[in-house]
Amino acid sequence: MAGLNVEGLAVTVPVDGDVPIDAQTLGTVLRILAENSRQAGAATAWVTLDANAAGASLRYADDGPGIPPRDRSRIFEPFFTSRRAGGGTGLGLPIARSLLDGHGGTLTLDPDGSFEGGAVFRLVLPKRDG
Repeated sequence: MAGLNVEGLAVTVPVDGDVPIDAQTLGTVLRILAENSRQAGAATAWVTLDANAAGASLRYADDGPGIPPRDRSRIFEPFFTSRRAGGGTGLGLPIARSLLDGHGGTLTLDPDGSFEGGAVFRLVLPKRDG
């Protein structure tokens, strides 16, 4: 296990397993998710990894308040934010999704995957050719 350094938030990241994406891009996506968690009041986040012949699936979960049902359909829209007064731009999640899309992957909110009341995201990455 390794940690991802985001001020005020402890993030545990598995380092064993083959993730079919470069470390810089994956780190950027995880930092965006972690920063959102921290801004929402989470103290801890966890990443679990399921790597197999088809690629990898990562589950990112935090112990924050979760995403209100009224906002869930809009969180990936550019410029949508519930934290504008606190400096939110509404660009983090759309950028994270776009980065994964550029690698043939997906980023989705798991509406049924609440972990201790917090948000749960699923990152799916297909195996790289080569």
